[in-house]
Amino acid sequence: MKNKIRLLILCSAILGFGSAQAAYVNVNDLTKNSTRATALNLDAKFDRKFDANIGNSVNKNISKSFFHASAQATTDKGGNKDWYSFTTSQSNVQAYFDIDNGMWDLDSWVSLYNAKGKLLKSNDDGGIVDPGSVHRYDSFLSAVLTNPGMYFVSVGRYPNQGLLHGQDYTLNIALQSHNSASAATPIPAATWLFGSGIAGLIGMRRKKEHAVRLTA
Repeated sequence: MKNKIRLLILCSAILGFGSAQAAYVNVNDLTKNSTRATALNLDAKFDRKFDANIGNSVNKNISKSFFHASAQATTDKGGNKDWYSFTTSQSNVQAYFDIDNGMWDLDSWVSLYNAKGKLLKSNDDGGIVDPGSVHRYDSFLSAVLTNPGMYFVSVGRYPNQGLLHGQDYTLNIALQSHNSASAATPIPAATWLFGSGIAGLIGMRRKKEHAVRLTA
């Protein structure tokens, strides 16, 4: 019986039983997202898993209440901005665009565009030192996405120019609502079954021990 319980616990751990961490998308020159037409779409990456680096304009962690997606980027050749896209299906969606780990090699510049490529808002120095930033020069942009549809984000360097060789950063996008169906800390159905199996086996063992004590 003990061996069965150990086996079920091991299988549950393999399937991710317990807390989950947000995953980041790795971006480099091979990603080829150097123009708006070739922007890297992040729609499939949004979730609400805990992430210490996802915060709002008052540095409050919102990772479990806002959908968020993050990209870790490194520039090899340089010369262009990096472009990303995402979509919303609702109106008046609060959004945050946060550059982490830009400084000291990158004084970042982040810009937000609508589906037609019209510039909506941009930011150079966010002025916020959050868990992922070491300097107030890391960009931080807050915006309300008035209309549903596709939006674009570009990441460059001050003053709104292309990135240079060797520069790196992390882009965090947080949306109050998103088309994603991901839950805050999703647990696979198989994991629930394993958890139920563990609870059942433990209950059976306790009943057996109780019966032995009564007949002793």
